[in-house]
Amino acid sequence: MVASEPDFLLTCIKQLRHECGPLVFPVTLMTLERLLSNVLEHPAEEKYRTIRLGNALFHERVGRHAAGLAFLREIGFEDANLTASSSNSTSSSCTHLALPVADSERLSRALVLLVATGQAINLLDGKEAEEALASASDVMSSGTDLEGQTNSNGKRAMPDASSREGMDDDPKAKRPMSGTHGAELVGEDPKGKRPMSGTH
Repeated sequence: MVASEPDFLLTCIKQLRHECGPLVFPVTLMTLERLLSNVLEHPAEEKYRTIRLGNALFHERVGRHAAGLAFLREIGFEDANLTASSSNSTSSSCTHLALPVADSERLSRALVLLVATGQAINLLDGKEAEEALASASDVMSSGTDLEGQTNSNGKRAMPDASSREGMDDDPKAKRPMSGTHGAELVGEDPKGKRPMSGTH
């Protein structure tokens, strides 16, 4: 039996958590979230749908992890050779990941899964986080629309938000994300000491 897309994405996220370790995993999640958010905000612009594999920050945060690359390929990114000298090159090596078409529904589902995972990791650890990831998979499989759900503060809520009232006020539950597009990654150092950014 072939796994459904949400199940496969969840498997990638679990494997990515294992590959990254607990200190790097939140940064990797933020990077993936930013990449998908940028594509959703600018679906027609190719620069947001292209990731240079040689980008040092991308490689450090996502590209060196097989599960991170598998996640991106599952949501539609394809291997591409986009170097300026590719016509003169005898090598057919992959230099970029490119998303030919931005399927907003597919990308939105993947983004919701990443955000839910990030919130679960911020609130829980160990076995409880694994159970929360399994719960996120159930939500994704059921097709539940999380965008319209809000809590008493008017902020977006995840399933069963009533049992975690006040979560939005918890500074550990907030993870800053900023940046201009998928290939330029901007965020905070995990230790919060300096901004990190990359180039296209």
